[in-house]
Amino acid sequence: MKKIKIIESTNLHLNEMTHHHLDLLDPEERKKLREYVMGSKDFHISHEPTFFYEAMDWVHRQWDHHGINQAPAGSSSLDILKRAASGERFRCVEYA
Repeated sequence: MKKIKIIESTNLHLNEMTHHHLDLLDPEERKKLREYVMGSKDFHISHEPTFFYEAMDWVHRQWDHHGINQAPAGSSSLDILKRAASGERFRCVEYA
């Protein structure tokens, strides 16, 4: 599997979302997110594509869609997952 880096885009929404890119997370925040996710499910991580699809499916199942409820500004991925675990629902863009 190869990593694709988007250098430039005419998609304004994509340009606004760059702050959510995993590589831009503080290393400590990324570590906490990884520990939370890996501690929440027994993933089959023998093959990278398998893990990727399992992780996407796991995130998808963390909350029911709510088309209006936007996560609070500045919420991290970990914040959203923890809020979802307590019953909050979010829009589909939070899945990304």
